[in-house]
Parts: sequence; structure tokens; C-alpha cells
Amino acid sequence: MLDVSGTTPRILRHGSVTLEQLREVIGDVDSPLMRSQQASPGTAESHYAPRTPAELTSREHLPKVLGRHTSSGLRCVVLAMTRESAASPHVTLFMPQDAARYAHDLYQRLREADALGLDRIVIESPLGEDDVWRAIRDRLRRATARPV
Repeated sequence: MLDVSGTTPRILRHGSVTLEQLREVIGDVDSPLMRSQQASPGTAESHYAPRTPAELTSREHLPKVLGRHTSSGLRCVVLAMTRESAASPHVTLFMPQDAARYAHDLYQRLREADALGLDRIVIESPLGEDDVWRAIRDRLRRATARPV
């Protein structure tokens, strides 16, 4: 979502049109971190959150996180980008490696994970660096934010 009410356009929420694409067409564009819902729908710190508690972790920390939850008797749904599946009692839902496909599938997978009724959703953080991956990580950060 783009705000053009000021002298310099600013991105309120990243989406499928990237910062680089906007700059190619309109020049200077600000991209501040938006934390309040007042700025734009979907910009609250906690947004798109599933009912099941969810957390975001790196690929390298995923085994440790799952081990901690297993020790606590918790069963997790893992949204993973790699083919290594989580061992029982956890369930893995695989996420696409392609940013556009990942963005398209994200909320459907979160709904599927929620519907399984397990104790936690653990999401492997994607590593891509372009604007689409940044938008995805922003949505993941909001989906895993703890309500205040």
C-alpha cells in the first residue's frame, strides 16, 4: 500500500509491487517500518495472527525450538521451506521456495496449520532478500507477534 499524500511517497505495507519497481516508475519512495494500524489496514504490530500461538525461527534454530517444545510435551505444526520434516509428534507443512508462490500460499497454510489443532505453529523464516521476501517476512512477523 502506497501513501502519496506527502511530498515523498511512502510504502505503508509491502506487497507484490516491490520498492525497486516503484522507484523505477516514480523515483524516490520512503519505506519506513509501520507499527500502527492507523497508518494502513494490515500495519498493526500483530496482524493476520492465527489462533494457535505461532513463532518465527531461523532454519538453524528450528531443531532446538522443536526440541524445547517436545520436552514440554507440545506438538507443533512446522511451516518449513526445506524437505527435512519435523519428527513425530510434530507435523510439517512445506512452503514454496519461490517468493511469489510463498506469498500466495502463506495465509492458506496458516489456516491449515491452525485447523490441525496442535499446540504451536513454528515457522521457518525465509532467507530471500528481495522486496517480495521482505514483505513476506513482515507478514510473518505480524502473524507471530504477541497481542499487547
